[in-house]
Amino acid sequence: MDLQVAVEVIVDGVSVIPAGAAATGLVKEVEPRRRLGHGGKLAFSIDSVRLKDNEKAAVRSFQESTGANNAAGPILPLASGKDVVFAQGTEFTAYLGGDMKLKREAFLPEKATSGVAPAPPDGKPTPPGGY
Repeated sequence: MDLQVAVEVIVDGVSVIPAGAAATGLVKEVEPRRRLGHGGKLAFSIDSVRLKDNEKAAVRSFQESTGANNAAGPILPLASGKDVVFAQGTEFTAYLGGDMKLKREAFLPEKATSGVAPAPPDGKPTPPGGY
């Protein structure tokens, strides 16, 4: 299953996981809704997230939900349970699987390069042909 990071992750003032980064998960268990008020069940894990330097980091998160019967009062003998749905925009929390060594330079913004040479230290323009 495809997921997206909702909030940018910043470490020591440097963005390491941008908002909107891809994350992947795996459906672990599915049970359809049943009669007698027994709702369905859906369980999945979030397994990895794409870092700003395009590397993949292992994460851990397990989410589970059941479809409970919302009927007021006693459950009717032939009432059916509810389906389980995680609506788009639902937020979940995942944690890194352990320490991860990152190179700070890989996450810093790239410096703009232009065809103009920097001015010499004295501030005077360089004459044609050099010094």
